[in-house]
Amino acid sequence: MCLSRVKRNWIFIFVSSIVLYVLYWYYKIDMYKYTCENESNAPSCYVLHLELLKENRVSEARKYLELSCQLKYQRACDEL
Repeated sequence: MCLSRVKRNWIFIFVSSIVLYVLYWYYKIDMYKYTCENESNAPSCYVLHLELLKENRVSEARKYLELSCQLKYQRACDEL
């Protein structure tokens, strides 16, 4: 049984989307940590702070909140 070209394309798109979502979900904190520490991206530090709070890693979250404020991100400074 041969699948038509259109069906194969849709299956490929669906499977690729699932794989990319799983990779994003698994490496989300690592991506934020990289952009925060290596690229000095203040909003990324703030979002990392929020993600770490969801995981109850409070002391590490506080470190990234302070780093975000040092990088002049106003929302982080307001929260401090």
